[in-house]
Amino acid sequence: MIKRIIQLLLLLVPLILAGCGTEPLLSDVNVRPETISPNADGTDDVAAIEYTIGRNSQLSITFVGPNSEDHLFRDDKRRTAGGYTALFGGSVGRRVLADGTYTVIVEATDPETGETQREERSLTIAGADTSLPELEDFTVFPDDFTPNQDGIGDRVSISYHLAKPADVRLWIEDADGEFVDSPLEEQENIIEPGEPGYHRYDFDAGVDADAPPPPDGTYTVVAEAKDSAGNVVRVEQPLIIRDGGQPRADILGDVIFDKDIVVLGETLAFTATIKNIGGVPLRTFGPEPGTAYENTETFNSLPAGDTYTLIVEAAGFQRALRTVPVETGRILTEDFKLTPADTSGPVSQATPPATPPTAAAADKTTICGQVSSRDGEPVPGAAVYIFESDGDGILKTLTDTEGQYCLADVRPGRRDFSRRSGAVRLGLEYDEKLTDLPYPYRWQLGRTEDLDVCESENVIYLCLPPQTQVVVTGQVRIVEPPYRRNSNFYVALLHEDVRRMVGPYGVKNVTIEY
Repeated sequence: MIKRIIQLLLLLVPLILAGCGTEPLLSDVNVRPETISPNADGTDDVAAIEYTIGRNSQLSITFVGPNSEDHLFRDDKRRTAGGYTALFGGSVGRRVLADGTYTVIVEATDPETGETQREERSLTIAGADTSLPELEDFTVFPDDFTPNQDGIGDRVSISYHLAKPADVRLWIEDADGEFVDSPLEEQENIIEPGEPGYHRYDFDAGVDADAPPPPDGTYTVVAEAKDSAGNVVRVEQPLIIRDGGQPRADILGDVIFDKDIVVLGETLAFTATIKNIGGVPLRTFGPEPGTAYENTETFNSLPAGDTYTLIVEAAGFQRALRTVPVETGRILTEDFKLTPADTSGPVSQATPPATPPTAAAADKTTICGQVSSRDGEPVPGAAVYIFESDGDGILKTLTDTEGQYCLADVRPGRRDFSRRSGAVRLGLEYDEKLTDLPYPYRWQLGRTEDLDVCESENVIYLCLPPQTQVVVTGQVRIVEPPYRRNSNFYVALLHEDVRRMVGPYGVKNVTIEY
């Protein structure tokens, strides 16, 4: 009996195995409902495409439209045996399909045998929302910026007009398409985020939050809008980041005050050593170290000065600096003979021949001259800068092929020493002062001759190069008694309109005798 049973089982095994081998590759294909209206109204927006896979397969689903155009919904996706449901909301390839009757082709392929099974069903789309959430007038301005908190070209405005309600994402990616950063939140507007209308973002590359910006290079600003029906619009604009970095400076060693007791009418002087410990130049401006204030004055009340500063820079030569008096209504002649340098820099493009004016305007000064080497050879392409006063109002020209230059329309007294957003200065403060202005006495980070000339966004300014240190001295003459005889004096590095970098530092208790 047992032998008979075993024989029967042996006969059944091949039949069972054969039955497994004939399991349908694809079966039970249904599309429900047969008509949808993908317009996000909550009624028949989605179709369920149901199917059963009999064994491991690669699956594709394609919609063939009324014009015989193929719309690939699932492309060669791996599926194991079992039942599946694919939800179709009317969108293929980031666009909602137009109204019409479509053939739904479901196709499964056995990757081992190459066997393919295909089923077709019908789906009608009616009342589809095919309007796109267009991001019109997508603008990145400027498209070349320098996020280093010098107050010049530090921010980028990103704006667009959204055509219809949609969720909008905005990000920065590198040349490889990798995510790098996101702009700050959308600026406050009467139009809520995602609503149709004009939208604007502010991007500072993170430096305002004291984070390092992305490395210098070329990036892409990407915006993507997706509406509730499934339509997606993507727009891009290039963005160049250069000279990016976090401004950093420190006060080295002690701040030295020259006395503990100051008689009314006398001057209190100090000396401090400052170093740019960061990787970007520090923008700075006057008054120059050594400038004396009276304690009734502030940096807002100092006069503009009665001199110009001329700087000449040329590849292969040492820098030349000269101070000349302000003489409005006159044409001044200032020639320079340059000393060779040990190293050379880039050569500027020489300007056309300089044409000296025949007369100067009554309220202006014109300065002309020639730049030559020590042996009298003209130096073409030399950069000639003029500062209308300490470190501001800078004009620039280049010498011509004969080494000649002219700087016209130079106006004296147009500048002041009030705050400049992004500039760094050393400030002096004392507790019992009569003014409410914080750190009312401020000085440039180093003498003009010790500083570099930087250019950004067509703005020229003095700057302290990275890893460079300078000595800053200052004086305050006590001509008005403070509130109390004893007061603490101290200094700070002020990143104007940004933050106090360092300080208060070097606190010194000083007695004022009166």
